Amino acid sequence: MLFALLLATSEPPATANHLDLGKQFFCAGQYQTACQYLEAWLEQAGAQHPSLLAAKAYLGATFDELSRHEEAKTILEWCVENYRDKYPKDTMGLAFASMHLGKVLSQIGLYDIATEHLEKSIRLYKACGTNQVSNLIKANTWLAETYMYRGVYRQAESAFNAMIDQHEAGTTQVLWTKLRLARLYMFMGNYEGAKVIFEEGIPSLRAETNKDKLGWNLFYWGDVYRSLGSFELAEKTMLEGFAAFTACGYEPDHQITQWGQGYFGRLLCDRGQYADAQPILEESLRVHETKYGANSKRNVFIMQALANTYANLGEYVKAENLLIMGLTAYKNQFGDQHTEYALVLGDYGRLAYLQKNYASAKTRLAKALSVFRSAEHPEATRCAKYLQEAEGGAMGQTVQPAA
Repeated sequence: MLFALLLATSEPPATANHLDLGKQFFCAGQYQTACQYLEAWLEQAGAQHPSLLAAKAYLGATFDELSRHEEAKTILEWCVENYRDKYPKDTMGLAFASMHLGKVLSQIGLYDIATEHLEKSIRLYKACGTNQVSNLIKANTWLAETYMYRGVYRQAESAFNAMIDQHEAGTTQVLWTKLRLARLYMFMGNYEGAKVIFEEGIPSLRAETNKDKLGWNLFYWGDVYRSLGSFELAEKTMLEGFAAFTACGYEPDHQITQWGQGYFGRLLCDRGQYADAQPILEESLRVHETKYGANSKRNVFIMQALANTYANLGEYVKAENLLIMGLTAYKNQFGDQHTEYALVLGDYGRLAYLQKNYASAKTRLAKALSVFRSAEHPEATRCAKYLQEAEGGAMGQTVQPAA
């Protein structure tokens, strides 16, 4: 009753049970409120309080959910070190801190170290017994996502499918895992597979009160339609995504709304509406750079769409600058053998072709094609056609442009 009542309050009252309430709000997904309670408790607790590590670990996990990744990393690294050195018998505490540290490290691109921490947390939770099923699901899910970001797609797919098979059909956990699998299929270029999952899963999200996750997944679903050339369905789905974000209280200039605008601008670019796409994408990129920094991987899909828009408007220098920034961000995040990097590199090769710089076009497209073929990505077919065009241009031949 107390917890339900407090959900309606914005400031934590001065009670002695801040830590318990902070944990409850964290588990309920009320991260801003959880942060208030946990920080209030830590202000009152002494350095030798027996619950200090637990409170710090929950605060670090809360910072991660609030996208305060560097702060989360610092806190959780401290927690893991202290659990390991001072409280080695607290298996549960070490497992929790290691799991959330692995999640943070994965989100900032430190995939190898993230894998180590997540695998360690899984071993620890298994040692704790059957009552840790929920945490095992989380750790395994984040490990599968880390495989995905590393470009180890088949391993990620196997991990997601194994989790789906372990749980009863129709449960919320299966739904979330399937939606993550759909995101993996988008990385793999398996848009038909992703479409099937979204078509099955979105109706359940529509029934939920919290429209935040609905909005995100509607834009992913709309982008799948875009990739399949179903532009009208893509637009309809994305407009529903904007409505979901509005229901969450996100203003038009909020970074999440502008994230959606990035996807919508990319749709307009693909439809050939370059003059309409340009201001939308420019504003989306401005908001993202202000929020996340100029070199964040979060900006790259917008940079890529805006670069293609500029290229089609004949503004090649602007397009080239954006693609170089995007390549740098993705190389730092994923390395140069990842399909996301190759997609930007392929666009960079196409830009060189438009500028009649055929030698550079051939080099870039050949590198991108190698990555696509290694990953068995369907983009390899189109990239091979583009490479053929570049080779024909270099030889002074007339080659039919690729569709």
